Amino acid sequence: MERYRVDGNLRPVPVFLKEVFDGRDELYRWMREISRLKRDISIRAKQGYGSLLDIDAIQEHLEAARAMVTRAAPFARCVCKPREDCELCNGKHWVSVDNVQPSHGDLMGLDDGDADGGDAAE
Repeated sequence: MERYRVDGNLRPVPVFLKEVFDGRDELYRWMREISRLKRDISIRAKQGYGSLLDIDAIQEHLEAARAMVTRAAPFARCVCKPREDCELCNGKHWVSVDNVQPSHGDLMGLDDGDADGGDAAE
């Protein structure tokens, strides 16, 4: 069963980006695992054997790692229709949350269905 038929902007994922957006699952799994680890460490820190853990520093570092993964995960296909010389996506034809910039078009409101450069993944 296909899980990501649309990108973060609810636009169809073109076939040539299917693998990229399918790979998003792994990054999302990492984010969930980091969140689980943060919860587990909070619990363990309350036990005698975890009393010397610097829980605040550990939580801060784990949250920073989770945020880095979140910001780097594929979010949407690029608006470059695809161009190899695009400064926004650097020829990848997709952008992360960090790459989404209002100056490169209204990524949330694009309605040109043929901007994908290929058939949508089904």
